[in-house]
Amino acid sequence: AASVCPGARRQAALNRALRLAETGLMGNALSRNLRERVEHALDLLRPGMLADGGSVEVVDVEDDGTVRIAFLGACIRCPAQSTTLRLVLEPALREGVAGVTSVLPV
Repeated sequence: AASVCPGARRQAALNRALRLAETGLMGNALSRNLRERVEHALDLLRPGMLADGGSVEVVDVEDDGTVRIAFLGACIRCPAQSTTLRLVLEPALREGVAGVTSVLPV
């Protein structure tokens, strides 16, 4: 099984909450721009990453829905970085934020 950093694993449960929150806010979400919605979603996931000394920041959100992120702190050299991206961050953003098509590290 792939290894995910402990903080990200703790935050994986927030994926469901994030999807529910975005669904409940759909009327408001349509009026907010995509970058703001991505930032909000990441704000829900960051505590787990911060608990392990890392974080993530949005570098760019393209018109086609591609989100480019940069890992910070302990996440920069974490061996579970790509797994965390693939199994936690990308699914949370693609499923929880309408319009996100992919999440790529820079």
